[in-house]
Amino acid sequence: MPNKPLVSVVIPVYKTPEDYLRSCIESVLAQTIQNTEVIIVDDGSPDECGAICDEYARLDKRVHVFHQANSGVSTARNKGILNASGQYLTFIDSDDMLIPDAWERVLKVFQEENCDCVVFGWNDFTADGKYPHPVSEIRQKLSAKEATFQIASDNFKCGGGYPWNKMWNMDNLRKKYSKVPLFDTVLYTYEDKLWIIEALKQLDSVVMIPDILYEYRFVPTSLTQSEEGWKHRQFNAYDAYDKILDTLSGMDQHAYEGALKFYFYFCFTDLRILYPNRKNEMERFKATKKRLVKLSRRIRLGELHKPKYIAAWIAVLLTGWF
Repeated sequence: MPNKPLVSVVIPVYKTPEDYLRSCIESVLAQTIQNTEVIIVDDGSPDECGAICDEYARLDKRVHVFHQANSGVSTARNKGILNASGQYLTFIDSDDMLIPDAWERVLKVFQEENCDCVVFGWNDFTADGKYPHPVSEIRQKLSAKEATFQIASDNFKCGGGYPWNKMWNMDNLRKKYSKVPLFDTVLYTYEDKLWIIEALKQLDSVVMIPDILYEYRFVPTSLTQSEEGWKHRQFNAYDAYDKILDTLSGMDQHAYEGALKFYFYFCFTDLRILYPNRKNEMERFKATKKRLVKLSRRIRLGELHKPKYIAAWIAVLLTGWF
């Protein structure tokens, strides 16, 4: 394919402030790597987002815009994946930005390391300044199995379960799976972590680099950062980790146990936080307790290794906690 783009980037768009959306698209178009396709999916945004995206498509032939009824970020990303033709695949959220030579640096790593995925750091980009989150102090090459363990067992190791700080060798994904895996459209919490874990299943290696290449607009007052946001996402997060455990079960015991520990910890912590105020949130408390008991019954002796987790697990099994 002589006209095949080198990089395909997928940008899902929904209710993005105009100045954020424009700076996002322009940071992509300004990359020092120009052989790209920019796939923007307007997820039924009720404002001017769709028209703004169409404007950039008229100005630059690399921009391809798809409009769909509002179906969620996973459906939007899947639309982008299904229309991507590049050698490499990456994502960017529509209110974030890239530094100008981000892709040039990443592609250099692909050439030097012959890997399947490159993970890079980001800045929390706020009104008060930039707060860096490097994923590694030095360049590190990990097996895909070790990367899977780190991502399944933690929210920040190996760059976390975020799609926007990673680039993938899409040719390798196609070779291993015949097509690029798609996001689970039922999930809206940890759906990206599940996708990354599924994408890594048959791959070989991941490289983490110390470079800060991504500008993440962190909004502390947003729904995802609030207590009300967690109420909305809590049980969907449990559903996601049930699917992560199902994916890892029988495939990678080390990563399975890491995911199990992480899931048990945050479910147990949710119940502990709810307990003092349980009379005011009895239905949520009961539902959380039910999920913790269900998870505890899934755990087998030897799968939790720290004494504090083992003690909590036994207490739940014996007493249902309370």
